Amino acid sequence: MVVTQLVAPFRVGYRRRMRATRQMVPGADDLALNVLDWGGAGTPLLFVHGYGHNAHLWEPLASDLRDRYRVLAIDSRGHGDSDSDPEYRYHNAAIARDVEAVVDHLQLDRVALVGHSQGGHACLRFAARHPEKTSRLVLADAGPDIPSTGGGGAPPASLRLLAPDFDRVEDYDAILAEIYPLLDAKHRASLAEHSLQPTAKGGFSPKLDPRFLRGKSQRRAKTRVKFDREAWVVKENERIWHYLERITCPTLVLYGEHSPLLAAETVRRMVDEVLVDSRAVVIRGAGHALMLDQPAAFREALRAFLSAG
Repeated sequence: MVVTQLVAPFRVGYRRRMRATRQMVPGADDLALNVLDWGGAGTPLLFVHGYGHNAHLWEPLASDLRDRYRVLAIDSRGHGDSDSDPEYRYHNAAIARDVEAVVDHLQLDRVALVGHSQGGHACLRFAARHPEKTSRLVLADAGPDIPSTGGGGAPPASLRLLAPDFDRVEDYDAILAEIYPLLDAKHRASLAEHSLQPTAKGGFSPKLDPRFLRGKSQRRAKTRVKFDREAWVVKENERIWHYLERITCPTLVLYGEHSPLLAAETVRRMVDEVLVDSRAVVIRGAGHALMLDQPAAFREALRAFLSAG
């Protein structure tokens, strides 16, 4: 396996902020999903974020890619301005069905997909099921061999972003600055702005299903009794390897040097033994949140792959 190593010790620049149009699109299970559209020419490019993030995560990349792609991003169910699921269906297969619904509704032809974490698990399902509709695939710290212990791969400090209440947007921004020191200040401020909503008490709360938030999730405690994570992980890992075998489009596997969720040996097997047309890039100095830990290196790897050919 040939693995490119990218290190970006410098702070990534943030170009003039581009305004995206937004629309509510039918998802699966009668849910409405918020989709951002930055426009651009050429093949549609759809970003799908992971747990706890939103579509504005990808904002700085839009200006880099609009010369070749029509750039779009989804707020996954329960995140951002999309509907929460009253049935608490937030598993990988449900997110994949949402991706299918969005692509069908917007009539996206030969779409390129970029998915991080859970978003990547959704995108690889789409690419396997719909090879005729998929032009390229980027899996950002998403793959099989999911650990059975859980934890989400997030640094402990980032759990503070799931607090139910913030007095000011600046308080959320300050936590982002602490956890992701290489993140550009303008992008960080935009993320903070779009990740929060006003509360009746005059403060702010994350734009997430309230059941995700620390201290408010009685539903989560109840479902844990019924949910056998170890059994699910075994089956889910089998499913992911199966889907990877069916993917035919060019695929880039990005993974963090310090990621607890995607090991180098797993990546080697994905690229050398399973995926038909793929390459891997390790982002040095990054954990699970590649695009926030090392934004410049992530941007370089993504643009190089999407601009090739």
